[in-house]
Amino acid sequence: MEISCTRSSHELLLVRQAYHSRFKKSLKEDVAFHTTGDFRKLLVLIVSSYRYDRPEVNMTLAKSEAKILHKHISKEYSHDDFIRILTTRSKAQLNAILNHYNNEFGTSITMNLVLLLQLFGSSCVIDT
Repeated sequence: MEISCTRSSHELLLVRQAYHSRFKKSLKEDVAFHTTGDFRKLLVLIVSSYRYDRPEVNMTLAKSEAKILHKHISKEYSHDDFIRILTTRSKAQLNAILNHYNNEFGTSITMNLVLLLQLFGSSCVIDT
């Protein structure tokens, strides 16, 4: 997930094209098929979103949004603010948010999501 969030719109487009060339399937459709619940909602939007691609970073916003992500990650990662941040921020802004998240809370957002998957099991598990 962290990789998807920190790629530019162009890089995500190339990933989707490469995925389709290799597997003859849509990445978005596969993500939707192999996930469930709120986790599906989040991941489908992440792999299909278009991001603003400017290099400018607003550090005040990064700190604020890192706190919003932390607040919602343990409760409801389907929260609109959580999804909005992860699916619309530029690569540079998301990198700043994720770095601040790691510095502020001592762990990466990916680790927190993995822990959630382990805790909640089938309500949000990725099917294999």
